[in-house]
Amino acid sequence: MDISISTSSNLLDNKISAELPLENEVTETDLTPYVGMKFETEEHAYRFYNAYASLTGFSIRREWMNKSKIDQNIILFRNFVCFKEGFKNISNCEVKRVHKDIRTGCSAQMTIGRQSNGKYAVTNFEKQHNHILATPRSRHKLPSQRKVSAARANQIELAKDSGIRQKLIFEFLSRQVRGRENVGCTLKDVSNHLTSKRMTEMEEGEAYTLLHYFQSKKSTNPSFFFEIQLDAEDQITNIFWADAKMIVDYVCFGDMVSFDTTYRTNKKSQPFAPFLGFNHHRQTVIFGATLLYDDTSESFEWLFKTFLKAMCEKKPKTIFTDQDTAMTKAISVVLPESYHRLCTWHLFQNALKNVNHAFKKSDSFASDLRRCIYDYEYEEDFLNAWESILDKHDLFQNKLLDDMRYKEIEAKYDMSQKMPPLTLDILLLKSARDIYTPTIYHQVLEEYEKSCNMIFKECNQVSTLFEYKVCLMGHMREHNVTFNSEDETVVCSCKKIDFVGILCGHALRVLNHWNKIVIPPKYILKRWTNNARSGCVLDNNGHIIKEDPKLVVTNRFNDLCRNAVEIASMASESADASTFLAKKLVELSVEVDKILTMNSSMSSQKDASLSHGSQIYIPSSSNTIQVLSVLQMPPIASSQPQIPPNEP
Repeated sequence: MDISISTSSNLLDNKISAELPLENEVTETDLTPYVGMKFETEEHAYRFYNAYASLTGFSIRREWMNKSKIDQNIILFRNFVCFKEGFKNISNCEVKRVHKDIRTGCSAQMTIGRQSNGKYAVTNFEKQHNHILATPRSRHKLPSQRKVSAARANQIELAKDSGIRQKLIFEFLSRQVRGRENVGCTLKDVSNHLTSKRMTEMEEGEAYTLLHYFQSKKSTNPSFFFEIQLDAEDQITNIFWADAKMIVDYVCFGDMVSFDTTYRTNKKSQPFAPFLGFNHHRQTVIFGATLLYDDTSESFEWLFKTFLKAMCEKKPKTIFTDQDTAMTKAISVVLPESYHRLCTWHLFQNALKNVNHAFKKSDSFASDLRRCIYDYEYEEDFLNAWESILDKHDLFQNKLLDDMRYKEIEAKYDMSQKMPPLTLDILLLKSARDIYTPTIYHQVLEEYEKSCNMIFKECNQVSTLFEYKVCLMGHMREHNVTFNSEDETVVCSCKKIDFVGILCGHALRVLNHWNKIVIPPKYILKRWTNNARSGCVLDNNGHIIKEDPKLVVTNRFNDLCRNAVEIASMASESADASTFLAKKLVELSVEVDKILTMNSSMSSQKDASLSHGSQIYIPSSSNTIQVLSVLQMPPIASSQPQIPPNEP
């Protein structure tokens, strides 16, 4: 079969959107490259291989290339590889911040060569990977699958110019397409895009003008204070200033400060945020102001430290802010003695945003919420009123469910694509890193490091039982560790294995003494492993439990939505492409309607045959589990210690 990928790339995208695999489903498609497959250009080859990578669950990057000696603009050969190709440079481990290992030496790749007609053909294709592939729910986090399209960029910039924060912008985009995984980029990509745009807008002349203005103000009055924060590339990130009157006002009335980042009054709608207070007439006074281009916790920490520096280190007794996680973290670091309170106006705004349906559904919700905030002095009365609101307006379902579940998706992606750095060449740590989740691995690592500094104080033997008194070097506290040489069980008086689920350093020290260089399988709880969610759960009737009967339909919708948005974003850049896509959508709508009508007809015939006593074969639960086990088994690069199936 000779496939030529031409400029009609939308056809390829439509093909991809129509053949999306569900999570853990084995799917064969004709999108798999093969030697001899032809492409119009090197870019088309990259896009095709990246589309195949998206469907399969890995990321790609351009590796080596050979150019023509006659014309350096002509690429003769180009190699595309899995982003896990190669290995981490050892010298990288010597830096202060050790990053997680991503590369595993994966050999999956596709090589193309230029033909005599100027087109390209695949000359080599390696399909197999030596690592776990990303699941459909987390593939959107793969680097080569993330892109801020022109249409998406316009949405982001418009929202930012309207005074909406990055996190809320991303939340809005995710709600548009029914989930974060369908946006096509991550929150970090949104942040990077806005930072890049800000760098472009902050031209050299503007920065010079601003700096010149501040210097002129300081030359006029030495008490004028300003400070500018630069990023790693010496570009202006955040700016703070306060004149002499602001500093005097703070000395008099700085016991209470309100920091509000919702103002956007400059002509370019950049994030202007003042520090406010009240004077003795309950009139608003300004203590300082900032142009805050970056709203991370590190930037807020710099800002609050700079504010205190301007105010001679005088700290406010109370500071009011909106409900921002990064800001809260910075305040706890810089102003731990200050009372941190949330502004009631922001509380109502958040309520309006998150439970807007409650405001629309009931005229009394606003007054009930206001009474709950203002009218109760005692905690018990407030809690009773709060419970009453939840019950009266049917708000018991947590809005945080999606956030919590998405965090698990992020953790699952990081676990499958990034390994914790192995700082010590120890077999026990290598095996633990392969078995445990990164969070639990770090706890095991901590216990192992403790075991290296533990000594034996005493050893007693009774038959096959060996009792050791173990203590940390330089400490008096001893722990009793018993090892049974017959069944190789180990028990420690600290009981860490009982209430945490991992072996303590005392037990690891004894096991090492008995030449047990890996953690015995009996002490590896499945709940802490990478495969904690593997297998099936049966109900009391022996049926496989599904978390949501409509989950399959929802997953299909999300996958189709993600690809449809990506295609629409591409097409919107051209009037011809938009017209072409609109026409194809009409055709697709007709074809989909035919399929649904046919399925409905077949389902009716099937129901009719069943009602007349036809018999169908239902596989036993054991057969079903065996099939599911095959489908859900991820590819593994190396063997792992077996985990007993009957453990808790």
